[in-house]
Amino acid sequence: MSMTSQEYVNELVSKARRAQEEFEANFTTQRAVDEVVRAVGLPIFNRAKELAEEAVEETHMGTVDFKITKIMATCIPVWNSVRGQKSMGYIDNIRQEPGVKVIAKPIGVVGIVTPSTNPIVTIVHNAMCAIKCRNACIVASHPSAKIVSEKVVNIIRAEFAKLGAPEDLLQMLSQ
Repeated sequence: MSMTSQEYVNELVSKARRAQEEFEANFTTQRAVDEVVRAVGLPIFNRAKELAEEAVEETHMGTVDFKITKIMATCIPVWNSVRGQKSMGYIDNIRQEPGVKVIAKPIGVVGIVTPSTNPIVTIVHNAMCAIKCRNACIVASHPSAKIVSEKVVNIIRAEFAKLGAPEDLLQMLSQ
């Protein structure tokens, strides 16, 4: 018996919640979380040309050179802006309000909607930001960029597996 769309989405969300809870419980240092965040951007940066070519071929939008530039202008700068930044536990009181303590906690599951014009870097940027705060992500790709989006998600999931992080921190709607 096949699943309804609602059952399918509920299953993905359930898997994402389990992955997020496992990630929160087992990746308890900022350094460990940052390693996983780095694993989102670095393999995409390293495969920029290949992914850019596939995105242009699939979507018939943009140019390979511009897509390579967008990948390079996202992966490294986003990593440089978030690495080492505190995203868990007690955060210094930046407002200097007496009696106020800021405690960073994940919200759970974050949706990433990708446009056909930007299927690679939207996933990378949003996933890096969400995972930095120990959230899980589910990607909903524009139908005309589904193949390259799925490839990006699978590349990142493989990196998670190498680090012992739950692969279901990043999933993609297939329907």
